[in-house]
Order: sequence, then C-alpha cells, then structure tokens
Amino acid sequence: MVASKLGVLEFLKVADKQPFHPEVFVLVGEDEYLHELVVRKLEARYIDPDFRDFNQRRLDCTKSTTAGEISGLLGELPTLVDHRLVFLHNIGALTKDHSSRLVDTWHRDIAGGTVVCLAPFGSSKDNPWVGALGKLGTTVECVLQGPDIDALLAAFARKQGARVDPKVLRCLRERVGENLRGLISHLERCLLSLRAGESLDEHRVEE
Repeated sequence: MVASKLGVLEFLKVADKQPFHPEVFVLVGEDEYLHELVVRKLEARYIDPDFRDFNQRRLDCTKSTTAGEISGLLGELPTLVDHRLVFLHNIGALTKDHSSRLVDTWHRDIAGGTVVCLAPFGSSKDNPWVGALGKLGTTVECVLQGPDIDALLAAFARKQGARVDPKVLRCLRERVGENLRGLISHLERCLLSLRAGESLDEHRVEE
C-alpha cells in the first residue's frame, strides 16, 4: 500500500467515505486542537458511541513508555463491534530503542479492527516506528496558514448560525495570534455577545 498525505481540512472532508488501508494515521504538526478534530472524525467513523468506553484508548507516552506496553494496547480486540481506536499521544517521547522494537513487532501484535492514530512525534529520524508507519499509512498535516485558518473559523461561525466578514477574521488573528484553540474561544465569546440581528465587526473583536 502506498502511503498518502492529506492536509487536515482535506482529511476532514473525505474521512467519512474514503477507504484507508491500513487504518493508521500519523498527525504532523503541534496544534492539538487540530489533533482533536482528526480524532473526533475517526471516532465518528469507526467507534460505536454505545461501546466507546470499551473501544477507545488514549496513551500519553513518556520516556518510560515501553514497546511492550504499546504492543499490549494494540493487541486488544474490539468489544462487541468491528473497530477500536488507539490514540498514541506524544509518541515523540518514546525512546529510540523501544521505537525500533516496534518496527519489527507491531504488525504481528495489532489486533484486527484496530485503528491507530499517532501525534505529535517530531523527527522520524529519532522515532523509527513512526517513520515506518508514515510510509504505510495516512499522514495528516495538522498545520494551517492564514487563509485556511479563516476558512475554519468561518465554518465554526456558520455552525453557530452566524456569518462573519473575512476582514473580521483577519483582525481576530492579528489580535489573538494563530493558536486555533485561542481563536475559537475568542470567536465564540464574541458571537455570544451579539444581540439578535447584530453582526460581528472589528470593534467587537478588539474589545
């Protein structure tokens, strides 16, 4: 299977219907808000909400995390459904020794129906396993530039039943920066402050 690479917005659009083989997703970039969007999309596609507690696992890796610990997590079978989701967060903390062991063992240990998502990992040179998975699975680039950030904010506003002028979104980025969690939070507060019939303007953003 040839690896694929998708920008995060493209992934969010196609993830419901596009086939992925293997079901392995490597998230590039440090913005955890975007990581959460990807994980939610994977949850919606693969996890039955009635059995979420049994079939969704998150491991926050540290330098003491071992290959055996990860192999054990990958080897658990789905409970009463077809899929389970394993999210390995901060995989970059895994030592090179344990990462190298996983290169040789993970494909034997992983249970059928297990969907794997990894983030963030830094350089694959220091993490052989992630480098290997990146050559097999789907890499999702969780990095956005100004226009794409504006598109994401506009989509958020539409879900709240509001339309926002692009100039206002640029003003918001200039004021808050490009941290998406901070931008969404500030935009939400601004929208909640509007009265019926009011539109969001630059003055309200700067308050």
